[in-house]
Order: sequence, then structure tokens, then C-alpha cells
Amino acid sequence: DTASDAPPSVNTTGGRIAINTTVDGTGDRRLETLDTGNPQLRLTQSNDTNYADFEVGATGDLTITLSGDELIIDDNLEVCSGACPTTGYSITGTGNLVVENKVVADSFERICPTGYIWVPGSAKFGTMPGFCVMKYEAKGTSGAVVSTSTGLPYVSISQESARAECIGIGTDYHLISEPEWMTIAENIANLAINDLDSDAGLQLATGHSDNADAGAASNAVASIDSADPVVSGCVLTSDMENASNAYVASSCEIRGDGSHGTDPGDANDKGFYDTGQDWADGTYVSGAANKAQLRTHVLSNGEVIWDIAGNVWEWADALSIAQEHPVDATPASEWFEYTAIVKYNNFNYIRPPDDGWSSTNGIGRIYSDYDDGTATRGFTRSGGWPNTTGAGVFTLTLDSLPTDTDASLGFRCAK
Repeated sequence: DTASDAPPSVNTTGGRIAINTTVDGTGDRRLETLDTGNPQLRLTQSNDTNYADFEVGATGDLTITLSGDELIIDDNLEVCSGACPTTGYSITGTGNLVVENKVVADSFERICPTGYIWVPGSAKFGTMPGFCVMKYEAKGTSGAVVSTSTGLPYVSISQESARAECIGIGTDYHLISEPEWMTIAENIANLAINDLDSDAGLQLATGHSDNADAGAASNAVASIDSADPVVSGCVLTSDMENASNAYVASSCEIRGDGSHGTDPGDANDKGFYDTGQDWADGTYVSGAANKAQLRTHVLSNGEVIWDIAGNVWEWADALSIAQEHPVDATPASEWFEYTAIVKYNNFNYIRPPDDGWSSTNGIGRIYSDYDDGTATRGFTRSGGWPNTTGAGVFTLTLDSLPTDTDASLGFRCAK
């Protein structure tokens, strides 16, 4: 359309078409339009509602507006000043983006393998721009490790074997590192929706940690796909008790519907599945049989991660010397609160964001094996099903040999 009601002038010469302008007999443009406003070209599907608009502004910038949600480049896309360089890199197939200068973005996210979620990186822990991690604790058998809701965690495995299992999955896979674990823990602690009730200070879920499941058995628990909560309609910047995060099926399901189905529960229990608890079950006490047993936490990008605070212990890929462990005022091999630490030694990075947080806030505790001198110890995180207030996203135990195995000791891989 032109800026007036007058019909556009159309000129043709030598197979060229010009609208509202004359054909450039020497140029190579086959189609040219002139508009005193912003020239537009619309491509429309036969239903006359799905379209793509191409508009050139007064400064020569091209804006592409779609009725859909995706601009799909079914090839490689190169963004360069003039001709793109052809050396210094190699690409395979299509779907690649080549940028000659800076990439400016508010955030970055890669495509993660099935069963993995993207974790936004942390400059503090050196994990920028982010990484993929198993959404669930590792399941499966040796040589076939997967992240899936169904089945019990892969346990009775040493740190050394857990490292090998993760590496064996493929290129860039590895046992979750300490910086990666801390990135997840701080992301969870700093996101309001993970606070079960901000009126009483931080109250983080401690996962399956009360030594029982819905069948009153003491064991790790599994889940089902349909119990994974949808959180797209939740308000991540409001605490979980806020009315904006009330249960709405297929929109905001982080609390579960509060009904608690019969053993082992049903899909509407969501993160409380197979714990015997639900959102309406009593006031908050970390690690106890109440709503603190929620097994899910939300990340700042809206991803949901399962059992990061409790169910089975999880190896992290780090080693330490016992006498270099953090200590309280009376150094010994013992459990103590983060608030009691008087010397972190080389472990300052494990400090929670708030020095006043303790296990009563659901962050967990620390076990130091200080008395064992020069002995080497592997790192275990999270918390087992019987660990009550000892479970939490910041829980760290430093009393295991890298070769130790136990029925409550599993792992999680990252990429």
C-alpha cells in the first residue's frame, strides 16, 4: 500500500518490477518498492491470519514481525561486517550461527540432552554462561546412566565409579562439580518462590528426608513424569505461600493440589509425590514430616530440579584433606551448623548467601572430618532420606573415602 489512496504506479522493464518508483535499467534489483513511510512486504498464509512482515525504517534498518513465535533459519546464519571470515573455525551441517564481532544478549541458554535442564551460570563460581545438569538423580545401570523420573536412584557407587559413569555418557559429560553445585544452591536460595513462607524467614524445602515415604517405608523414592510441576504461570519473584502461586492445574503447580492421594500419592501431589506429605500438612519444620518434604525446587529460568535437597546423598567431583576442613570453635570430626563455623580454611566458597542461615532455614548442615588428619575425603551433597535437618541444598559431608559405597549414596551428572 502507498501513503495515499491513489493506486500505486507499477513499472516494468526487462523483467524488473518497480512500485511507486522507476525501474533502474542498470541495476540488478528484480523487485523494488518506494514508500514515504516505512516500506513493508507481507507474506501471508492461505488462512490470511499467519504472516511475516518485512519493514524498512527511515534509517535503513530491517524489522521482521511474525504472527508466530519463531523465526526459523533452515540453514546457517552469518552476521558479519562485509564478507565473513572463512578461516579460524569450522562448522558442521546447518543450524549454525557465525558472528564476526560481539554477541550482546541478556542471557544465554544451550539445548540440553533429554532429562537434563539448563542452569544459568554464576560469575561468582566461574560457571558462566551456564551448564546442563540432570533434572533427577542418576538412574539406570552401569554403562546406561540416565536422568528420568521413574525408577530408584543409582546407588551403592563410589565417587570414582560415579565419575566414570558420567564421563562414559559422552563428550563433555562429567560428575557434577562443586562450583556447579553451589551455582544451583545459591540460585535456589535467592529465588523467592523456593521460600515456603517468607513471613518466618527463609524456609527451603528439604526434600525426602524424614525417614519415611507414603508407605511408611524407610527408603529412597522415585516419581512419575506427570508429577513434574508446571510453573509457567507461577510468579517466581513471590514466595510459594503467596496467593499468586496457588495451585492452578497446567499453570502453577509448584505446591501440588494439597489433596495427597493414596499411597504412593498421585500426580497432583507434584513435588510431594511418594513422601506422604502435602502442601497443607502442618507448619514448617525443616526435615520433618510436613510441607518441608517438597522434593522440587525452581531455578531462576523457570526450570524445575528434583531431589537436590534430599532423597539420597550425591557425590560431587572434589577431594579434600581432612585437617583442612572447616571447623567450629572446638575442631573435631562432627556435624555443625554453618553459623558455627569460625574458620573456613580453603572452603570459603561454601558460605551460604546469608551468614545467619542454619538448618532451621532448610539449608542443611556440614560434617567435617577434621580429626582424620591427612586422610583424603570425597565430597557428598544433598542428604539421605533419614537425615532430617541434616538435609538441604547447602549440606556438605566430608567424611567419605572416594572408594566408599552405600545404599544411600548416589550421584548426578552435568554437561
